[in-house]
Formats: sequence, structure tokens, C-alpha cells
Amino acid sequence: RSKRALDRVAILNQPRARVLRDGSAIDVDLSAVVLDDVLVLRAGDQVPADAIVLQVNGLEVDESLLTGESDAVEKGPQDVVLSGSSVVAGNALARTIRVGVESYSTAITLEARRFSLVSSELRSSLARIIKWITWALIPLMLIALNGQMQAVGGWQHAINNGEWVHAAVASIASIISMIPQG
Repeated sequence: RSKRALDRVAILNQPRARVLRDGSAIDVDLSAVVLDDVLVLRAGDQVPADAIVLQVNGLEVDESLLTGESDAVEKGPQDVVLSGSSVVAGNALARTIRVGVESYSTAITLEARRFSLVSSELRSSLARIIKWITWALIPLMLIALNGQMQAVGGWQHAINNGEWVHAAVASIASIISMIPQG
């Protein structure tokens, strides 16, 4: 579950961003977006950096990947749009306030990757039980192998006639089902 969550958190996937430079809109790589760039946001775009909206024309942003909010959020002048959110309607100009590792989506990604298992009494008890079961499987395996050899006529008979192979396979099959999967 954590792996799937981390995969979903790798939010920024748009390879290019449209910015205003020298009075005209140009497409640049995401890595070329810098602080105080003016982003040109259109329907279908993904916001490449955290920004404050300057001019807006019916801008609606889907922030569900970041906030879990399923409905599009209408944005007005001076509202903040977060990197990783998608523009679903309208268009806008927005000035970047955080880029790269300082952006909201990067902060979420870094926080999620710091995930670590928490020690608890339940987890420790389950680990101890699994260890005991694993150690108990060794004698059980020997008992199952001996039982299979006796069923084919004893150890000597099984080794001489090659029936030991079938007995070994049967005993391994019976033990495999006992191996803890946790």
C-alpha cells in the first residue's frame, strides 16, 4: 500500500511549462522555471510550481492529487495554485513563489519517502511467533520426510529404487504450505 501511495505522490509529470519571458509566452523545461516567473496556465496544463494568481479567467484547478479534494477549486486573483495540481477550466497568469525542492508537491513526496515502520507490541509479537514457527518447521520437515520414506517402504528401499525423489517432493510440498508468508 505504501508503494502505491509513493507512486501516486510522484506528481509532477508534465515535461514542459509555458512562461512569460520578454513579453511573450514560451515553452520551457520544468527545470528552467525559476522564482518570479509568470506562468501561463491553460485548461489541461499541470501547474509546474507553486504560484500566486495574478490574472484569472474562470480558472478551476483540480488539487485532488495533493489534498484529496475531489472537486475542482475555483481560483481568483491572489489565490495560491500548488505544483502538481491540474487546470481543468479557464486560464490564468500566475507568479511563481516556490520552485523545485521548495514546492508543495516535492515536500509531500519527501515526507512520504521518510515512511518507516513503527515498532509496536503487536508487530514484535507477530515477528516472534513467525520466528518460532520457522524454527518449528525444521523438525516438522524431518518428520514429514521420514513419514514419506516409510510410506514407500523405508529409507533403504526408497534409496535403492529411486522412490526417494517422489517422497522428497511430497514432503517438501507438505512443508511449503506451512511457511509463514508474513
